[in-house]
Amino acid sequence: MNKPPFNRPWPLVAALAVGLLWPAAAHAKWVARSECPHAGERLQGDALQQILAAHKGWAERFGERYAILLANPARDSAQEGQFTEIAGKPERARLCLARLDRADLSGAFLPWADLREAVIGKGGIPGAELRGADLRGVKLGKANLAGSSLVNALLEGADLTGANLAKANLTEARLPRAPLARAHLAEATLNQADLTGANLAQADLKGARLTSAHLAGARLSRAEMDGAILTGADLRDARLDRARAPKADFAKADLTGADLTQADLTQAALAEAILKGARLGRATAPGARFEKADLALARLAKANLEGADLTRATLTGVNLARARLQDARLVLADLTGADLRAANLTQADAHGAVFENARLDGATLTEGNFAEGRFGGARLDGATLAKADLHGADLSGARLPKADLAEALAHHATLRGAVLPRATLRDADLSSADLEGADLDHADLTNAKLSAADLSKAGLFEATLRRADLSQANLQNADLYGADLRGADLRGADLRGANLFRTKLYRINLWRAKYDEEALRWAHIPK
Repeated sequence: MNKPPFNRPWPLVAALAVGLLWPAAAHAKWVARSECPHAGERLQGDALQQILAAHKGWAERFGERYAILLANPARDSAQEGQFTEIAGKPERARLCLARLDRADLSGAFLPWADLREAVIGKGGIPGAELRGADLRGVKLGKANLAGSSLVNALLEGADLTGANLAKANLTEARLPRAPLARAHLAEATLNQADLTGANLAQADLKGARLTSAHLAGARLSRAEMDGAILTGADLRDARLDRARAPKADFAKADLTGADLTQADLTQAALAEAILKGARLGRATAPGARFEKADLALARLAKANLEGADLTRATLTGVNLARARLQDARLVLADLTGADLRAANLTQADAHGAVFENARLDGATLTEGNFAEGRFGGARLDGATLAKADLHGADLSGARLPKADLAEALAHHATLRGAVLPRATLRDADLSSADLEGADLDHADLTNAKLSAADLSKAGLFEATLRRADLSQANLQNADLYGADLRGADLRGADLRGANLFRTKLYRINLWRAKYDEEALRWAHIPK
């Protein structure tokens, strides 16, 4: 097979020396006739497109190096033109500094091409093969690169503001600090791409795939990320404030210190994600999944987490003040030291969750499931726990002044040393509960079930226990000064050592009860 004439340098030199060039129409390219298989033909339409097609075919035939000289498209004279070299193998064309703003490069085959600082017009390179291409410093603002392959491409310093990269493949592409504001990246593939510090503000990333992408410090403010996949992505200190990411997948992503203020995370997946110290104030995340996520010290004040799944999530020291957690799942979640003041946990399922030393002042836990939860040292001043399930829960040392526990289920619960002055426990079930040393002064326990409960040393100063069931209860050394036990059931109760001064014991049942006759003398018992 004959080798092409340009594998030796002399034809190229000769061509330049004699000016053996064939002119095309105004603003078309000039091609050295001796160096291009179609140089003897007048180039119709866009010259560069034909040349690229020609040299691709030439390379397929001979597999050798080639050299094509293109005049500057802005000049009409080859003698005055500045030539751009396309040299090497077809996949390694050199087009650095080329002016391609008038070229139609649709579907161009330019893998590993050198296009550094080239000028590409708004027409862009849609559907092009640019795998591994060097596009550093290229001006691609508002350019059309839809469907192009930019796998492993180098794009540092490239201007991609407003560029159309919809359905483009940028797997492992390098775009650190890239200006991609308002860029169109819908359904684009950016798996493992380097977007560290990139500006993607208001970018369209709907349905984009960014698995294990590097986005540390990136700006995604107001970005559209509906259904985007960011599993395992690095988003440390990234800005996603006001971003829209409903049904997006952030599973196992690292969002440490990220700003998600007022972000829309409706039904988003954040299972096992790291959100330490992240800011999610006023974020909207109903139905979002945070299973086993680490949200330690995160800020979620006034966030909407209705129906969210936070099973086994780490929420230590988190700020959830005034957050909406209705119907949320917090099963076995760790909320140690969390701030839940005025939060709404109505019908939330927090079975076995840890709330030790948490702040729940003014919180609403109505009809919630907190069975076997741990509230040691927690503050629930004025909290509402009406009809809440607290059976087997540990509230040792918890503060519940003026709390509403009406109809709460707290059987077998531990409230040893708990502070409940003026609390409402009407119709509550505290049977077999441990209330040793609890402060229930002025509490309302009307119709409460306290059978077999331990109230030894408890403070019940002027408490209301009308029609309460205290059968088999331990009231040894309890302070019942001025308490109202009218109609109470005290069968088998132990009242030895109890202070019964001015205690109202009207219509009570003391069958088999144990008490001090002397103490009973000071009680109010109708004759």
